[in-house]
Amino acid sequence: MSSNINLNPEIWSKNGDVHVRGHAFHEGEYKAAKDLAALVKDTENVDELSLLLSSLNGFFSVVVDDNNKTIFAADRMRTGPIFYSLVDNELQVSDNCGWVIKQTPDLTKSELSEVEYETTRFVTGPYTLYEEVKQLQSGEVVVFEKDSASFSTQQHHLHTVTESNYEQSELNQEFQRVLDSVFERLTEVADGRPIVVPLSGGYDSRLIALMLKRVGYDNVITYTIDTGGDTTSIAREVAEDLGFPWVTAEETHSEWDELYNSDEWNDFFDMAGYLGGLPNPTGIPTMKKLRRSGKIPEDALIVPGHSALDSMKATPKDLENTDDINLQQLTDHIVKQHYKYNEKTDIPKEMISDRIVESIGIGTSHAPKSSDEAFERWRLKERRTKLIFNGNRNFDFFGWDCWVPLEDNELYEFWRKVPMEQKRHRSFYENHIENLYVEVGGVSPEKAGVVEDESLKMELADKIRDLPIWPVVRQMYYAWDNSLLKYEYMKRFQLDEIYESDYRFGIMSPEKLQEHYEGQKYIFFSLLARSTTDKIDLQD
Repeated sequence: MSSNINLNPEIWSKNGDVHVRGHAFHEGEYKAAKDLAALVKDTENVDELSLLLSSLNGFFSVVVDDNNKTIFAADRMRTGPIFYSLVDNELQVSDNCGWVIKQTPDLTKSELSEVEYETTRFVTGPYTLYEEVKQLQSGEVVVFEKDSASFSTQQHHLHTVTESNYEQSELNQEFQRVLDSVFERLTEVADGRPIVVPLSGGYDSRLIALMLKRVGYDNVITYTIDTGGDTTSIAREVAEDLGFPWVTAEETHSEWDELYNSDEWNDFFDMAGYLGGLPNPTGIPTMKKLRRSGKIPEDALIVPGHSALDSMKATPKDLENTDDINLQQLTDHIVKQHYKYNEKTDIPKEMISDRIVESIGIGTSHAPKSSDEAFERWRLKERRTKLIFNGNRNFDFFGWDCWVPLEDNELYEFWRKVPMEQKRHRSFYENHIENLYVEVGGVSPEKAGVVEDESLKMELADKIRDLPIWPVVRQMYYAWDNSLLKYEYMKRFQLDEIYESDYRFGIMSPEKLQEHYEGQKYIFFSLLARSTTDKIDLQD
């Protein structure tokens, strides 16, 4: 038995039979990929390797191939997706979906995986769009024994819920202490290189820019991808207030059409792991222009605003403080929150429940101990890694290094200990960022509170969420949002405007948008997912 390993040499570092991508801190010291490979090489067995991986603070994936076994593992955020199949007892392992498909004959589409893909934009568990191909999961170690051609798995990281450790009075001080520590590590990783912040009009990326200003790191560039709305103008003002350069590039419908019909599109989808999660091509034309013009240097360290808080902020109230896990209730909440694309797709809840059980380990020795822990574990292991964090593949595609400070282990542990009410709706978090903007940027409190999602709907929801009328108002909104009247209104009066304002729709014609629109709330990604599963054609 043997293993056939194909990894991008521009991303992975090799030391004998060890391959590593990424970087991390080990016992307080920064380790580049080659240094991590040396640490991995010194481990003597799988348990030692798991212990090492659990001690690292950073973003990495590992492949070890010796005479007896092949081991591959990922960090908590599954930084580098890995796909694998078994063909005639030979293991095929790669970070490129296209390569694995070519090595694996007689592929069989998975109907359940396609349902998940079209309604969540990813496939849960170790599964992919094809029955014969599997994907490495968050915090997982997969071991392939060559003599028996068999697999075993273990987790070096599992999300758990802990008791709240902070009083309201100490939250701000502790949060700032942790942020200072996190960004001290970031500056060590950057080591003078240009730090590039993808700056939106929201809070997360703004926090990164504010903290870089606070710690005095001067070599900072910000950029914004124009997807409509007031994102661009807000981001530009934040950059100007902090004295950081801000760049962007115009996009056109024709550029998106050209991209969609190019080999580059297929190369991106293969590299971005489309078999396990729908790649996010947003901004590819902008990033290409900024790369070619030198406005984003080749040696840049990209620092996106993905935040560990996102995994823990949306736990439904009726799942809190409940030790007994009601699987139907858990499934209902997960489906309602996350199976929200292509809403007319029939969702087989019993089969989804089975995948939820497998994903979070219900019935095993590492089963979640409460309903809220089960929900958060699924959200981190599935949505965070395969939908949100997978967006970092765009940076891989252009050869840029990446570090995600708001997913630093110390900050992750901080959020685990924050009371749920302070995480829900992010009020404490957003207030802290607004105060920091006033302090560091010298702006007024009114300006510090301006963000891109301050729509009338959001403002109204924030004001009445805790009032008795909230359930009635929410029900009325849902009724309108799913009504035939809204569908007809969108078809007749809104779709053309949506098409013209969002250049990404250049991958289809206005007529194709009209043809395939079925009332989806998230139109672009819903249609892109259905085209990826070959349910619809976006072009004639």
